Formats: sequence, structure tokens, C-alpha cells
Amino acid sequence: MSVQPQPALILDYASPRKRVRLRMPVKSHLDLVREPGRMMVIESLRGKDGAIGAIVFAGFMLGYLGLFCIEIRGAAWVLGPFWLAEAVVLVLVIHQTWRRTLLTVAAETIDLKFTSPFMSKPYQWPTIDLSEVLTKVTANPKSVRPLGELRMQFASGGEVHLFSDHPLKEIDAIAGAIREITDPVTAIDPLPPQ
Repeated sequence: MSVQPQPALILDYASPRKRVRLRMPVKSHLDLVREPGRMMVIESLRGKDGAIGAIVFAGFMLGYLGLFCIEIRGAAWVLGPFWLAEAVVLVLVIHQTWRRTLLTVAAETIDLKFTSPFMSKPYQWPTIDLSEVLTKVTANPKSVRPLGELRMQFASGGEVHLFSDHPLKEIDAIAGAIREITDPVTAIDPLPPQ
């Protein structure tokens, strides 16, 4: 597995919040897994049943349009662009619906991997390079359910923004788990003197 060169900023905005009228909200889900000496966060998308129905329908339409293009002379010039557009949308639906983000923090390394059926992008940093773990409110700041995102800043100058627009409680729990692994002494606030 080759690790990607470290860009200055990595953004992963698969926000579950609906931002534009025509876009359906993504049902993004975060799973936090804690093990001795490491933690993992797996972000995946829910609602694959609807996507499977759309994929089956798109496959049927691709076959149907393909038969027209083969059987009827001149139809390929008219229907070919529609067939191509349908095929591109089908690939994009599969790519977006089955994509995952995997963040693994251990004592020595921080691994970030974006995967889908068509690509995989891994990144890696030494844990000692992590300078700051922040949570930032991204929406509903004064409500009972504010939304946030995780930000990790590295001494080498890189910055990562992950899990945007998830409940701030979840993001705070992830940030706390990262702090426990990377700096267990300062992660837990000491009790005030009595």
C-alpha cells in the first residue's frame, strides 16, 4: 500500500446535512471502535437499499438503450450521449454510496484512508507530528443538537477536516479518544485540589 504525499489540507465533506434543495441528505454514520493502544473511526453511508434499486434500474436502462443503439441504424448518434450519461451517473452512485473513511490512531501512527469500489487514498502521519485536535461547530450552534467536525493539525503544516456536520457529541467523543491515545497524561483533566 503506497501512502499519498501529504497535502496541506485534507477535507472530507460527506455531510449528512442537506445543503442544497436538489440534493438528498446523505445518511452518514460514524462508528468509534476503541482498543487498547488504538482507536478507529469508520464513516460509512447508510441507505444502500435505495441505491441498489437505482443501480438495478440504471442497468436495465443501459441494456435497453444499448439494444436500441445496436438494432436501429442512426440511433447511436441520438441515444449514445444518453447512454453515456446514464453510465457515468451509475458509476458515480456506486462510488459515492459505497465509499468509506477510516481513521486509525495508534501510539506510533495516524492512518487515514478514503476507500470506494473504484479508488483508495491512504495517508499517514507519525503520531508525534499531531499538534492539535479540535472540534468545530458547523451548524446549529445554539440548539440542543449542534453539529460539528473534527480538525487535526500537524506540526508539519498539514491539516485534516473530517466528519463534518455530525452531532457535536460524537465529534467530541472522537476527539477525546484521539487525545487519550496521543497524550494519555493530559487527555484526562486532573481532579481539582480539595
